[in-house]
Amino acid sequence: MVLAVRTPVFEGPLQRLVEAVLDGRVDLWALSVAELVGTFVDGLPATGEGFPLEDASEMAVLAAALAALKARRLVARGSELELDELVRTDRDALLARVVENSAFRRAGAALEALAEEAARSLPRRAPAEDWVDGVVAELPASVDAGTLARRAQAVLFPPPPPVVDTAHLAPLTASLERTGSTLARRLAGRGRERFAEAVSGFDRVEVAVAFVAVLVLYRERLVELDQPEALGALWLSWLGEDPDEAISRLGWA
Repeated sequence: MVLAVRTPVFEGPLQRLVEAVLDGRVDLWALSVAELVGTFVDGLPATGEGFPLEDASEMAVLAAALAALKARRLVARGSELELDELVRTDRDALLARVVENSAFRRAGAALEALAEEAARSLPRRAPAEDWVDGVVAELPASVDAGTLARRAQAVLFPPPPPVVDTAHLAPLTASLERTGSTLARRLAGRGRERFAEAVSGFDRVEVAVAFVAVLVLYRERLVELDQPEALGALWLSWLGEDPDEAISRLGWA
């Protein structure tokens, strides 16, 4: 399926839009990402059936590339690619080349036109006439010694970078190794119990670390997880391996 787009500056297949940008027939900066995505969303089926996932992915890549390219400064990199090579390139890389080549090509043409216009002007080689000296008024100095000293100090001695004070934050004392070892030994000794009971006596940080340890133990097939009710209690069951061997194998010793 050919993905078509409709904007105030272009209407047709997406591939033709890319080629038009490459040829300079469509200005990248005249393209509105919001309008481009809006026309695509308006054409989606209202029921959700037959959703064009491939077209949506292609449009998402194009919109992300346009937004990224318009946000960053234009800096040319490398040599230009041929048009047929650009057409076969990924969408984001293709639009990057469009900006780097077409924008700088237009800037070069503008500078060339200014240079040609300046070449038609001839500089004045004769000195100014004597009466001009009486017209020019002597300007008083607008910067005194104190102002000059303050500005020099601001340039030569910049202020130190700001420091974020973290003295009010309590240092983290929980570790995955220590918390995981404690949790593994508890589960091995109790068999099956709820997560809330297994972490009794833990503070909030240790409870969060203990949940990560549970995921590690589940990944290593050392515990079995069961949640009979949605959003209900999480039950943990130890699967029988010696906890000290499991702790050593996980590097928690």
